[in-house]
Amino acid sequence: MLTHANTRTCLGVLQVLSDTVLDNPSSADAWFNFLRNEESCIGAAGLCKDLSPNAASTGKGLGVSLYHLYHKATELVQRSKGTPLDAYVKIWVGYARLQW
Repeated sequence: MLTHANTRTCLGVLQVLSDTVLDNPSSADAWFNFLRNEESCIGAAGLCKDLSPNAASTGKGLGVSLYHLYHKATELVQRSKGTPLDAYVKIWVGYARLQW
């Protein structure tokens, strides 16, 4: 379970990772690190049931569902010669996983 100290740690890491995504929104690595952190913090808080695409609209979610974050990542990260394949594929796999 997420403790008060862990919450501060998650929020601190989230700030750094979200700033990295904002600085380079087409970076597969930045998005993957951000999304992986979001999933681990949400899971630690026991909120895994609120990751569905409709979580935010039903009032059960956290404002923006993890599904929508993955969706945005797939829109902004384009596969190109310089894009790290591993992070790119993991973003798409995470997006697909949340659709079920």
